[in-house]
Amino acid sequence: MKCKKFITLLLAGAMFAAYLPDMGVSGELGEVRAAEAAETPAYLDTSLSFEERAADLVSRMTLEEKAQQTITSSAAAIPRLGVSQYNYWSEGLHGVARSGNATSFPHGLGIASTWNTDLVQEMGDAISDEARGYSNETGKGLSYWSPTINLARDPRWGRAEEGYGEDQFLTTAIAESYVNGMQGDDDTYLKTIATLKHFVANNSEYNRHTGSSDVDERDLREYYSYTFKNVVENTDVASVMSSYNQLNGTPMPANEFMLTDLLRNTWGFDGYRCL
Repeated sequence: MKCKKFITLLLAGAMFAAYLPDMGVSGELGEVRAAEAAETPAYLDTSLSFEERAADLVSRMTLEEKAQQTITSSAAAIPRLGVSQYNYWSEGLHGVARSGNATSFPHGLGIASTWNTDLVQEMGDAISDEARGYSNETGKGLSYWSPTINLARDPRWGRAEEGYGEDQFLTTAIAESYVNGMQGDDDTYLKTIATLKHFVANNSEYNRHTGSSDVDERDLREYYSYTFKNVVENTDVASVMSSYNQLNGTPMPANEFMLTDLLRNTWGFDGYRCL
């Protein structure tokens, strides 16, 4: 409501200012007009909430500019609003060496084999340190598409080394520590953004864009979605990536029951989704 009122005042002020040249305004009133014109937009006002600032920024964007933010993982810059280009795709499963020189930790199965959640959180903290370094030096984005928490029941999956094994309890515990280490403990700002992937039942790599993972309700809730449910409920994970496959014939990016009814309304996820 405050944001709407603020925007209304800005618009009213702009309309009024448009008539001032014809009124022969000068002196003190002219200075007031100049000061109003230089007023900081709401989206740049750090005293406002993130929600208010985001709403104001989006309200200033054209339809084409909005589309360019969503059609690829690389969001285009908007120079007129001072918005820089941003790439949402970065990987950090066991380090950020994909970006260049960085520490390379063990792969997922090796990480899980430590059975040490404190150590995994320290690892996540170290990875996010180096991620921040790349961001500061090169402007690299802070959104990381990690961890992979699909369960590896079959070595023919094709990405078993990314995950933490076949046990849902161990995978959940390791993933929670990783997320906490990556995102940090600041009350206001995220250190980096962790992304749980791939939601859900993404266990066939060769046909992941066309195949359907057909599972019954019990297996879905007790096994395939168990890790996502518990990490979402036990951490403040900021992002979840939907899987590429269909679930029982419904493409996951369009699965309203899984993405809205279950993920958001039942488990309480309030971050953003990668599709």
